Amino acid sequence: YHVAGTWTTRAMKLYLNGVEDGSQTSPSAIMNNDFNTFIGCDSDGSSEAKVRFFGGQMGNSAIWKTALTAAQVRQNFNAQRSRFGV
Repeated sequence: YHVAGTWTTRAMKLYLNGVEDGSQTSPSAIMNNDFNTFIGCDSDGSSEAKVRFFGGQMGNSAIWKTALTAAQVRQNFNAQRSRFGV
């Protein structure tokens, strides 16, 4: 699967294989902080110890400074879709 998530000021969207699969509004904006970012696990929230590890494989990951549009997510998926067999 190709999974992408975007988060604008107060809206989160989840895309699966280039198609929006869910969305949610947030009561607050993204917090600006100096916490570390983890891919494939979570932080315990206080000491930033790594917990709850992802139990599969990830072929690629990326983080952008701005939220991608639906068209950009779809374009990224289409560029890699042969890897996912769809």
